[in-house]
Amino acid sequence: MSGGFKISPWPSSPEERRWRRFLEAARAKWGWEMVPAAQIYNAFDLRVATDLPEFKPLTAGRHFFTIDSEVTHLLRLRPLKGAMYVVSFGVLLSFVPIESGGALRRARVSARTNATLWDEPWTEKASEGPGERLRRIADPLSDTDLIGGVHNLNGMGFVEYTLDHHWRQSLPQMRAWFSANSSLESVLQTARTQLEEEGAYSTHYPNQRLVVAYLLARLGRADEARVQLEAWSERASTALPAKWQENLERVIADTKR
Repeated sequence: MSGGFKISPWPSSPEERRWRRFLEAARAKWGWEMVPAAQIYNAFDLRVATDLPEFKPLTAGRHFFTIDSEVTHLLRLRPLKGAMYVVSFGVLLSFVPIESGGALRRARVSARTNATLWDEPWTEKASEGPGERLRRIADPLSDTDLIGGVHNLNGMGFVEYTLDHHWRQSLPQMRAWFSANSSLESVLQTARTQLEEEGAYSTHYPNQRLVVAYLLARLGRADEARVQLEAWSERASTALPAKWQENLERVIADTKR
């Protein structure tokens, strides 16, 4: 093969070796089995019912809590590639439209609703002291900062083990996030913060600039809202669609009434 290209063997780094020890320990304890998604969502839903009883179920793995006619908190267990799930939490703003089939429609709470603005829990990295490294090597399953979600490769025992760690780590972060995002003003601040840390939130949809534009419009700050809508369009390197301009103007007009 030309160019000197070479595929490195796995594991080839300290981080990969940690992963290998962790997964091998899980397989030795629980075996190898894929668990049906319905069972994983049921285990998640039971934890929501116990620790966040104010949230009502939408469908398996999805829950909501209504603040008012414009703000709804959403919580879900989001599937990822690689037989993994992560907790995702956010807010649905009814006045920020959803684009569907080329048209804009009002956002509503439903079994398929996605959040207007959302986040996921962060994982605290393990200590790098020599004693901690030796402990992780001796007991790979204690290396819990690797978990970062719910893993579905080694049967229901491993699902419960990883869900327990992921849920306990996520719960205080979720509670803090929901507490800090219960009004339009507070959600605006969170959207601006995500813009400042754009690299970490670059894959979010809708884009935070669009969310900021609609929040400013709903708060009666029409000129700032129009500037943000233009910024959103410029960032996307597209001409500003008339339907978005017209929709934003309707929100501005409704706010003035």
